[in-house]
Amino acid sequence: MTTSQQPNTLLIDNILLLPDGPAGAAATAGAILVSDARIKAVLHDNNEIAALGSSTKTVLDGKGKLVIPGLINGHCHTYATVLRGTQNSQPLEVWALYTMAWGRSLDADLVATAVELSAAEMIRNGVTSVIDHIPHIGLFDHTLAAHARTGMRVGIAPFMQDIPDHKFLEFDLPDELRTPLETPAPMTPTQTSRFFENFFERLADMPDTIIGMIGPNAPQRCSEELWLVWQTLQEKYDAPVHTHLLETAIQAQSSQQKWQGGLVGEMERQGLLNDNLSVAHAIWLLESERELLARYGVTIIHNPASNLMLGSGALAYAECKNLSIPVGIGSDSANTAGRHDIFEGARLASMLPRLSEPDYNLWPQTADVLHGSREAGAKALGLSGQLGDLVPGQLADLVLLDMDNLQMLGPVINPELVAQHASRDVVCDVMINGHWVLREKELVHLDEKQIRTGFSEQRQEFLNRSSEAIKLAERTAPVVKRNLLD
Repeated sequence: MTTSQQPNTLLIDNILLLPDGPAGAAATAGAILVSDARIKAVLHDNNEIAALGSSTKTVLDGKGKLVIPGLINGHCHTYATVLRGTQNSQPLEVWALYTMAWGRSLDADLVATAVELSAAEMIRNGVTSVIDHIPHIGLFDHTLAAHARTGMRVGIAPFMQDIPDHKFLEFDLPDELRTPLETPAPMTPTQTSRFFENFFERLADMPDTIIGMIGPNAPQRCSEELWLVWQTLQEKYDAPVHTHLLETAIQAQSSQQKWQGGLVGEMERQGLLNDNLSVAHAIWLLESERELLARYGVTIIHNPASNLMLGSGALAYAECKNLSIPVGIGSDSANTAGRHDIFEGARLASMLPRLSEPDYNLWPQTADVLHGSREAGAKALGLSGQLGDLVPGQLADLVLLDMDNLQMLGPVINPELVAQHASRDVVCDVMINGHWVLREKELVHLDEKQIRTGFSEQRQEFLNRSSEAIKLAERTAPVVKRNLLD
């Protein structure tokens, strides 16, 4: 762990900057002036840079480095970062039994460790902002406090839900398997409303990098009474909303049977669609549902690695982009998607459409996917126009890449080179809100050794606490599988 005196004004000189134009255009030399938490100037003229350098107290030589805007992880469940290597070779409805079993065995120390592990990994991967979709309301205070310590920009989206999947999907479960899935009882709509009101009041005492969001687990997992709470809270606090949407085929089939025009049509009738809403997955949309999302300015967060791991399907990326739907990239849970790696997510998102589109002229370029993911992620956080580009006035969330690294060598340094080949191996410095959180590959706020030691000490007790819940999941899984196949 290192410490760093954080300057109010900093000139990053001799840096490479990517163009705003065609993906093939080469990077050029320049400088960036950061003042307090924002980008003050982006400069290319040598005389201007020299004059500014002579009058700026702190100047950093960025030779050999390229600067990009911080990446945005548009959908994540940080608790699951301590669940790597657990069961994930099943469809969502079966996998959920196991992740809930493990999740119920978490305690305050372990959720804090999970947040810190997630943050350390994301910062090293060039991720400066994340939406954490949080199911563990009983441990929420510890999750919130841990996020405030990391220095990351975080959209905090606590779950609301009161309908379990087996009820909505009408699974036939015996009482001895069904009852544990319904215990403890969910918060009532009144309790949920009070929880969120308290949460939004507490934000005044939190760092300004903490963003309050409303996080319905999924629309079909909320009763009509909870939909009303959702709508009322959003109107009262003008807060961004983040939710799962139509992740699996069976969710879509059940929704189309229950609601005319499907789930998204019902969301429109209930007044739940607007441009403050972001939805994760959105794989199994009807064409009419995509058109509704586009009409209301809803953002989609694509989670390609997770979707592939659970066999959920693939987002109709081209169709969404043709409708001008903003599409961000998420890492989802570490126990489904692996690494919290948005570079990898953008690459997968650009490659998946190529399997079904014979006209290669229509294939998305990785650089465009990555750029679009930053704009969509900023929108999902309620920060459109404030994050995602290197322009004066935007928040100073910056990532410096080592372009002398062997994996970054190519005929020309352009956006496509960066998007296709960058990884944590070349991320050397990360700034969030004008403050360094990674300097010369050393974390500033987080002590990795301490995090590793803490998890090592927690691991065995966690395994012991989880054993009975996992056994129950193992008994329930074949019954859920039979319901899926019927």
